[in-house]
Amino acid sequence: MRDFAMIAPQFWTGDTGRTLRKAGPDGMLVAMYLLTSPHSNVFGLYYMPIMYVAHDLNLPVERAQAAMHQCIDAKFCTYDEEAEVVWVFNMAKFQIGETVKPTDNRAKWIASEWQRLPKCSLLSAFIEKYGYAFGMTEAPCKGSTEAPSKPLQSPFQGATEAPTPDKDKEKDKNKNIYLTAGADARVADTVPNDAGGQPQDDDTPDITFVQFMDAYPDTHRDDDAAWVAWKTQRKKRALPGLCDLFAALEMWGKSEQWNTDNGAFIPLASNFIGKGYWKRTPPPPKQRAQGGRDSPVQESQADRAARLTFEAGQRILARREGTTEGAQQ
Repeated sequence: MRDFAMIAPQFWTGDTGRTLRKAGPDGMLVAMYLLTSPHSNVFGLYYMPIMYVAHDLNLPVERAQAAMHQCIDAKFCTYDEEAEVVWVFNMAKFQIGETVKPTDNRAKWIASEWQRLPKCSLLSAFIEKYGYAFGMTEAPCKGSTEAPSKPLQSPFQGATEAPTPDKDKEKDKNKNIYLTAGADARVADTVPNDAGGQPQDDDTPDITFVQFMDAYPDTHRDDDAAWVAWKTQRKKRALPGLCDLFAALEMWGKSEQWNTDNGAFIPLASNFIGKGYWKRTPPPPKQRAQGGRDSPVQESQADRAARLTFEAGQRILARREGTTEGAQQ
């Protein structure tokens, strides 16, 4: 639970606040509750069943539903009915800020909190709005960005009684109300600064890059070149998620190749990124053959013939040298 929440005075005088005020006091109350709820997080995307609203505000469920409806109509928030997750559109901007640089003291904390975001159909739109601003361009490791199985509709339909065929028709008739309140608000308010949702090509490394470099072997970090390679891969949308990068680093870090000759065969970070090492598999380890000689686990017939010929020649030379030494004595 958060220790405090920041609420801008403009909340009462802005367009959203005026719309809520016209709708009635319940909408204002629920909006304030969503900003300060003990169940909330700084991102404004969190688990919030309607029953929580009703209980904490001491309201009848129907009244809490109607008040939430007012918040959705005012484009203050949207709601995933199936996951029971609410998203207050601009909460992260006011609780965290417009952007977060990797050098910000809060960067690692934000990265940790990011992994706790709930699995729901709103996650993709949330990442589209805030991902590059906060340096978190990938979905949480345990999250999901799958599309919902059906269009977002009212969070209230079916909450108190089972739907009937007539009510289903009425729901289809009115569902555009909720799509406008949720989806249109996301489209208008979540497009990144550059058209098409492309990442901004600036010179400030994002938090994901910084975390990757922190995990890379110290002696093989070339930060500037690695950042250029990172931006190139990001522009091509070829970068995997941070979880996949960490898994690749762990796999290569355990490989025999990277642990031979004090890491002499570890590529520079820029090569790891530029050549997409997360798509590769480390070569198989070598086994110790008879006589102390390293040989591949699977030796080809040609290699075996060459090795036996070489070893036979070495034995002949050794015998000759022994014969020469005996004659001299």
